[in-house]
Amino acid sequence: MLEESVRLLQLYPNLHLAVNVSAKQVHQDDLVSRLEELLTRFSVEAHRLEIELTESAFLHHPQEAGETLRRIRTLGVRIALDDFGTGFSSLSYLKNLPINVIKIDQSFVRDMLTDREDAVLVESIIALSRALGKQTVAEGVESAAHLERLRLMGCDSVQGYHIARPMPLVHFLEWMHAYNPTPLC
Repeated sequence: MLEESVRLLQLYPNLHLAVNVSAKQVHQDDLVSRLEELLTRFSVEAHRLEIELTESAFLHHPQEAGETLRRIRTLGVRIALDDFGTGFSSLSYLKNLPINVIKIDQSFVRDMLTDREDAVLVESIIALSRALGKQTVAEGVESAAHLERLRLMGCDSVQGYHIARPMPLVHFLEWMHAYNPTPLC
C-alpha cells in the first residue's frame, strides 16, 4: 500500500496523502528505509505523505515505536495520531512523540451537535492540539452543520461523508479534479 500511495503522489504533484500504518508495520525493521527508498525512487517530497497510526502502535514497545517515528519525521514525512481519545489515550504520547496531527475520533464528532459532552471533548481536543502546536482533523463529518461547528471551534481539517464517501481510486481521481473545498479558517 505504501508503494501505491507514493506512486500516486508522483503522478499528482498537488496531492497530499495520508496512509494508515498498522502497529505491526511500525515495529518492522525496514519501515523507515522502505519509506526513504520509495520517496527517492518516485521523487516525491516527504511532507506530502502522512503516516496515520493508532495508539496501539505504542502499547507494547513505546520507546521502539517512538524511535521509529522520530526517524520517519527526520525524513520529512508527517505523522498523525488516529482515533484520538478512544483507546488508552495518554497525554505523554502528545508530549513525547513526534506527532504533527491529532485526528478526533468520529464517535465524538458524530453527536457533538446534540450531546454537550461530546462538543466539549471535541473543543478541548482542538484547544489542546493547538496549544501543543499540532493540527487537528475531525473524522466523521456528515453534515454542513458539523462542518460549520468545527470551523467555529478552530478545527484545521475534516473528513467524512459530507465531503465524500469511500470510492475506488479511478472515481477518486475524477472527484479530486472536480472538488472545490471551502477552507475551515
